[in-house]
Amino acid sequence: MKLSDYEFLPGNVIENKDPEKIGRVKASVANLFDNNVVPPEAMPWIYPLTFGGFQHYSLMEQNTKIWVIYNPNQPEEYWYIPMVDLQPSTKDKIMVQENSEVLMHRMGSDNDDSYIFFNDSDGLNIWNGTSKIFIDAQKKIALQDEEGEVSLNGGKVILGKEGSAQCMVLGENLQKLLQDLGNNIMNLGTLASGNPYTSHLGQPLIELGTKCRTAANDILSKTNKNS
Repeated sequence: MKLSDYEFLPGNVIENKDPEKIGRVKASVANLFDNNVVPPEAMPWIYPLTFGGFQHYSLMEQNTKIWVIYNPNQPEEYWYIPMVDLQPSTKDKIMVQENSEVLMHRMGSDNDDSYIFFNDSDGLNIWNGTSKIFIDAQKKIALQDEEGEVSLNGGKVILGKEGSAQCMVLGENLQKLLQDLGNNIMNLGTLASGNPYTSHLGQPLIELGTKCRTAANDILSKTNKNS
């Protein structure tokens, strides 16, 4: 098999719903299969040509331009590679950031494009529309959308938008604080009950301490309590 045995023909994706989910597409290709003549169900599935298995392909959207590779002597085998298309209608959809390496780009509708890219300043970025995940070299991890941000930085979990963010309370630490507070209030109530001058405060203090302990027991999620 030699590369000279193969032909490269421009194609246009008309179907990307591969039932085997391995990145195959169907495409209209002039002089090979024209969707005005050949119905889509009769067209062959075209495999992505990758160097790392089908998991290394980017899903081709309908009407995406591709290069179809085929050997006239082996008409049952077809492969494709993406075509760089800088037409005015599509070039504004391409992610262009200084010093960024685009690892994956899938076009969506409106502002719902999906990207995975890397650059030295922000590290690894995963974007899906307006929802974003950042993982930088300083081990900061941030989840961001239009409503705010959750970030893990320096052992702290921070909630809120930039400029108004607050650190999260650690649930287990708060639970212990409430348990200790409840125990101390109950002990104070027991002492108050034994003193004729403060006996009237004893029962209310014991009830308040009990409420603190009950709240402490319910403050963690079920997952944490069962772990």
